[in-house]
Amino acid sequence: MTQPETTQSTGLRDRLLAVGTVVLFVAGLVVVSQGLSPLAARFGVLLALVIESALAAGAWLTAAIGLGYVLRRALAGPDGELGVGLVAQTGLGIAGLGLIDWALGLGGMLNPTTAWVVTAAGWGGLAWQLGATRGQWNDPERWPTWPWPIIAAAPAAGLLIGATCLAPGGLWSSEFFGYDVLSYHLQLPQEWMRNGAITGLEHNVYSYLPNLAEATFMHLACWFGSAAEAAYAAQMLTAMITLTAATGIGRIVDAFAGDRAGAIAAGVYLATPWTIVTGSMAYDEQAVMALGAAALLTALRGDQSTTLTQDARRGLIIGLLCGVGMLCKLTAAGMIALPIVMVVLIDRRSGARAQITRVITFALGAGVMLGLWMIRNGVWTGNPTFPFATELFGTAHWTPEQVARWKSAHTPDVSLPEAMRLFAARVLGDFQFGYIVWPAALVGAIFGWLDAGRRRVAIAMVLMLIVQAGFWVFMTHHQSRFAIPMLLPACVLIGLMLGGRLTMLGGIIGVGLLTVASFALYLNQREGNAWMYIDGVNWQTKLNYQSPVYLPTNVINQLPPHAKVYAEGYATPLYIQRPITYHTVWDASPLGAALSEGGVTGARQWLIDHDYTHVLIDWGMLSLWTSPGNYGYDPAITRDRLDQLVANVLSPVQRWSTISLYRIR
Repeated sequence: MTQPETTQSTGLRDRLLAVGTVVLFVAGLVVVSQGLSPLAARFGVLLALVIESALAAGAWLTAAIGLGYVLRRALAGPDGELGVGLVAQTGLGIAGLGLIDWALGLGGMLNPTTAWVVTAAGWGGLAWQLGATRGQWNDPERWPTWPWPIIAAAPAAGLLIGATCLAPGGLWSSEFFGYDVLSYHLQLPQEWMRNGAITGLEHNVYSYLPNLAEATFMHLACWFGSAAEAAYAAQMLTAMITLTAATGIGRIVDAFAGDRAGAIAAGVYLATPWTIVTGSMAYDEQAVMALGAAALLTALRGDQSTTLTQDARRGLIIGLLCGVGMLCKLTAAGMIALPIVMVVLIDRRSGARAQITRVITFALGAGVMLGLWMIRNGVWTGNPTFPFATELFGTAHWTPEQVARWKSAHTPDVSLPEAMRLFAARVLGDFQFGYIVWPAALVGAIFGWLDAGRRRVAIAMVLMLIVQAGFWVFMTHHQSRFAIPMLLPACVLIGLMLGGRLTMLGGIIGVGLLTVASFALYLNQREGNAWMYIDGVNWQTKLNYQSPVYLPTNVINQLPPHAKVYAEGYATPLYIQRPITYHTVWDASPLGAALSEGGVTGARQWLIDHDYTHVLIDWGMLSLWTSPGNYGYDPAITRDRLDQLVANVLSPVQRWSTISLYRIR
């Protein structure tokens, strides 16, 4: 009689937990929509956006999981002798489907038909897995259970998912309201769709980065017709991958400190403001984190390899995951790949031969992945690492002046004391890391050291943090966001100190405090009016044209069909539906060349010869770029030259704050 009662009480607990989690998740969505009297209307639109975008993003991610099952069997063996579970499978699937999208895009073969074909193939792998494990699903006693602390992360998950329903350009002041999304994360797929293939674009230097995450956004764009239309789905996919990363962190901690500690560690990661910010935008950080978590878990389970063949397979899996992480974001080389290979190196439980074998196959897997980008860039530009290492491999289509500006902005050029001060201010003291994460990780390291069963993992995580901090200080240009991978070992360390009731309670309180910080950050966006980016127009047209930030787009899209726009200083044309020529701050200005060669008269003739009817000038961005200490701009473009152009060639059409639209006379 005792067992049925236990089962019944457990079932009741699970149901209450599920209900509570859903209620708190929905509460997070409600806070995103804000307001009182129009609350129901805005919340209804937000919910519709969640469902619509989740269907597309979920289709991609489930296909990736299915493909991951095939790759898992091929690389780890059908019997799972490497201890490679669902986390690594999902990581392999994200990597595999991303590579397929990337390859199809490069070959000019990524289109709606092929996008559905590869998705269906992934679903086939998922069906295979479900069929192979149907015995588990037929037996409720074997179903996975949710540790109760997971409920603490539900409001943050609601905020994360809800924030994806604000179109790029609406959220996050730390990211200049999605400037990078509008200028390349989604703008590149937009142009690739028009060009029919992933190509290098001389007016957008970011097209020469690996851009594997952007290839997945192109996959979604194939279903919607354009990257602008797919913006919500791209953000939702990023959010789902963020949840995957949090799950991976939780699973790492679960393996060494139990599932409740794992749930809290996952909650800490999910509730950290930087996670919410980058996880709700079409960014690439969270793909790096998901792949990194899968690679780290695989590395820490090295004791389950008993033969050199298994060691070779393990190292290869870790290397492939880290290598694809680098294809998502190059800084993953020093923030994920290097720290994790250090973890592999210090794992001496299987002997020196096992270590060497794993490192060799790691290098093979990671090297092949990175080599794909280098081959592509070599073919495109003659420089396999363009726009980097130009002094070794050539400057491609750039001038020495462009190279100098790029290097000055992307190479650390401060003294060591100044770099350490920046680390203290932008990482340790940055509000978006939540203040409490780093001290809690330090306490976790101490707890882990004192526990013999967790000491090895604690040492590995501290080593990771040291390597990551060193890379951030010496090899990056010191943006706070570049330190996000440090949350991986930090959250694991936090999980290692959780065990007793008191520490569990402290962990849950920590998740709550971070959640409050993230909601406060959201509610402070757009002077408390972020909700204005959620309304019926937003859902129906994918863009709220009544919002001030989009007014230039609205006017330009209403120009006559034959209109063609040249933009100077304006490099965020994602939503513009008329032909437009733009360039990033790093790239040469075609108008500047015309001004240098023929003055105002020559520039007017150049504009007419190229069928331009209008000129759009972002005076504010030009002033920002050319301000002392900033990146600089094409020296052929000066305020005096533009003033002369406006006075003699252009007639004003409309002005919005610092942006002006002109008609060519």
